[in-house]
Amino acid sequence: MKKGNLKRWIAGASIMAMLVSNLGSDMSAMSVVHATGLNDPAIETSVESTVAEEPAQQEEEPAQEQASETPEETEQPSDAAVTGIVSDSTSTEAASDTASSESSAAPSESSAAATEDSAQSQTGSIKIAYTAGEGGMVSLADETVDLTSGTVTYQGSTATAADGYKFVNWTDEDEQIVSEDATFVPADLTEDTTYVANFEKDEVAEQKVTVTYEVSPKGSTTVAGEEEVTVGDNLTFTVKPGSKYTIGSVHVADKALTTTSDADSKNKAYTIEDVTKDLTVSIAMETAVSHPAFHDEKTVNGITITLDAAEGVLPAGVSMEANEVTSQVEDGVKESLDNEEGSAIAYDITLIDEDGNTLDNDEWSGNGYVTVNFSGERITAESEQADQVKVLHVDDQGNVQSTEKTISVAEDESVSDVEFNAEHFSTYVLWFYKNNHLLSYPGVTFYT
Repeated sequence: MKKGNLKRWIAGASIMAMLVSNLGSDMSAMSVVHATGLNDPAIETSVESTVAEEPAQQEEEPAQEQASETPEETEQPSDAAVTGIVSDSTSTEAASDTASSESSAAPSESSAAATEDSAQSQTGSIKIAYTAGEGGMVSLADETVDLTSGTVTYQGSTATAADGYKFVNWTDEDEQIVSEDATFVPADLTEDTTYVANFEKDEVAEQKVTVTYEVSPKGSTTVAGEEEVTVGDNLTFTVKPGSKYTIGSVHVADKALTTTSDADSKNKAYTIEDVTKDLTVSIAMETAVSHPAFHDEKTVNGITITLDAAEGVLPAGVSMEANEVTSQVEDGVKESLDNEEGSAIAYDITLIDEDGNTLDNDEWSGNGYVTVNFSGERITAESEQADQVKVLHVDDQGNVQSTEKTISVAEDESVSDVEFNAEHFSTYVLWFYKNNHLLSYPGVTFYT
């Protein structure tokens, strides 16, 4: 190979090494390779800086033929020179490959950060969500905060507990408490965040309300129902009409109530839901029968018992039954009076309606009272031995109760009758005794 051709070969190899190393990043190298093969003047100029100008490419092949024919004129490079050339070329290619690898790796490592920064720069904001747990609500569900503004502002949210609940705290996504105030305003956030307002049931003492039942006319019905109700509970009561009465209307304030009972049921049930305050139930009764003035009397074992009532107290058709029960109750009366010396006359009195049924005291007692009179020779005889006659009442459980009626008997005198007013009937006792001092007994007090 001629000296000129050798230099040209070395220069070309160097250029090709550079082109290969830059091939991945600059496709324009292809044009350089093409230009080199076509004796591009730009490349020739670059080569001339290292090697002297050589004949054009078209003369190259004859020159090579001539060189092959006259080997003595060819200057062969030494082995060391060739090795150096190959070594330099290999080193150049390796360096080029390393640079290319580093160049391609660098963008991949910074790509994620660049993308994140790009997204942040594009939006420049974060979203904050405020949610409410069971038992409450929040004033603001979410907000978007601009982090690129000169002053970053957070609105925050206020938690409000529902009835029967109370606010506890605010927690973050890791369930860490961030505030125990109902109004919470976050600060210094850099990413989307969710906060939860927590509530719990408010265990407070039960509150009670009072229920009052007003019946018109009095004694026309009985009401079975609670007179005290827990706030928030339902109230159910039953109206039981008295003899010859029917239910006209049932109201609470101006609201009429509708019964939950069957139409053919005499007793009617009513329900008021979710009672929250004191209330008055007004019950108006209607009657299909009259309530005329009442009079009846019975004589049993020498004692005449007379009953009288004004109009409107007892329904028409009512009658009286009376039975003496002195022997059954006298010992109990004495015992309740701490065995005080005395004597008793006792009668069990019952009112019967026109159908033969016992007339309950609640069916008429609200309308007024009945005047009761005991008379007869036995009254006269017992009173001669006493200076006091006291009227006692024995209830259905056998309890002895004092009434307001007491008659004083003057010395050596007597009384022929004892009269008092009754608002209910069972057993009444006339107790005859000597009252020389103040006597006081369980449930009974006598005065001198």
